[in-house]
Amino acid sequence: MDLKIWKTFGHKNIKSSLEKQLESAGFNGCMIFSGPEGVGKKTLALEYASKFLGVEFSKIFSHPDFFYLNEYAEEISVE
Repeated sequence: MDLKIWKTFGHKNIKSSLEKQLESAGFNGCMIFSGPEGVGKKTLALEYASKFLGVEFSKIFSHPDFFYLNEYAEEISVE
């Protein structure tokens, strides 16, 4: 999987930073993708997760180490 090929448009500086983290295995335990609605935060975060886990973007939701917590979640469980 090529770490420098992104499906997401724009966000050049952010993608460069994410690429460096992937290349150096310097993953942060938590990341927040924040900004105005409709600019691609969710898509970029999902694409980054797929690169990190080494799975195709279209299969990220079926990966056993991936958990998607949406804005409607009432409680976060560690189980």
